[in-house]
Amino acid sequence: MSNYLVIRSALIETRGEALDYFAARVVGERLLTVAGVDVRIRVPADGIHLFTVDPGTSPLADADRVARRVRGGREDVRRFSLERARLLDEVFTAIERFTVSTGGTGPRGSENGLLHGPALPDGQFMRVVLRPEGDNRFAVVSAYPVAADVVRRARADRRAKFPP
Repeated sequence: MSNYLVIRSALIETRGEALDYFAARVVGERLLTVAGVDVRIRVPADGIHLFTVDPGTSPLADADRVARRVRGGREDVRRFSLERARLLDEVFTAIERFTVSTGGTGPRGSENGLLHGPALPDGQFMRVVLRPEGDNRFAVVSAYPVAADVVRRARADRRAKFPP
């Protein structure tokens, strides 16, 4: 841990600062009001997908490596993403002020929901993947910026009610 904690995610400069900020300011459960309804949003302590990307096939330097334990004693290793780390504060804004909600994609993600927040300063949109946990409770699975055309296509897709 470093000797100080940045005051907002946009000021993160290093993997260490991101890890500290994530643990101190993002992890845990919060009550948000979404479209007039109270929902509980939980960010798990091992939710590294919020500030990492797939490592790809190129070598991964220790300074970029972020890992978590997954089922079966395996390790999920990902590459630190400064871009995503600087957007950590936008996760909750995207949930509270989402512009479109759709169902999840993929064989294991169909139960998840996708929320797209308002436009970010660079024209992208924050996409938040939420897993329902019952009774207006959701866990954040991932969050990442997407291009405007992705959100346009999402608006054309079948929408999902949120909060349910």
